[in-house]
Amino acid sequence: MVFFSTNQICCFLLLFALAAAKDLIVDASLPSASDPTYPSLSEAINALLTGNNLTEATNTITLLDSCLAVPQHFIGAKIGPAGANGGSISIVYSGAMPSTINNEDTCSQLPNLVLAGGSYMNLEYLTTFSISGVNIIYNGATKLNSLFNVQTVNFSNLCFNNSEPTNEPFSPST
Repeated sequence: MVFFSTNQICCFLLLFALAAAKDLIVDASLPSASDPTYPSLSEAINALLTGNNLTEATNTITLLDSCLAVPQHFIGAKIGPAGANGGSISIVYSGAMPSTINNEDTCSQLPNLVLAGGSYMNLEYLTTFSISGVNIIYNGATKLNSLFNVQTVNFSNLCFNNSEPTNEPFSPST
């Protein structure tokens, strides 16, 4: 008969909890990815997936100040749950936030998340999806943005615009 000490069980549970979470960083000044840091939001999102589903249950992507100068794009593909238990994605800007976000000047102090062309949100059966501290720029996407059966959606400290800041093309890297 095998017995485990309380310490062994606690260590096992801690390792299991850590394995179920993924924390990535987007540093737009990087020339290429070096896990857990990626040069673009789309590359970081792709790193969370196996096929079209989340690999881990809890996922956080942190945008650094270098993203202020480089528009970020969402991938143009469906993102599904991490198994039957859903899963979460949190995208957050780590830089200094304006005290109030109420005009174009304060929006320019946030990283741009462009939803245009092949960049669109298509999330389904997630437990939580949240975005904080970005300027979402919508200028038509090839498919509809969709949040289907996502239990909790949290958008905070955001701006919404309908004009794209640059004319650079986007093709999702899948």
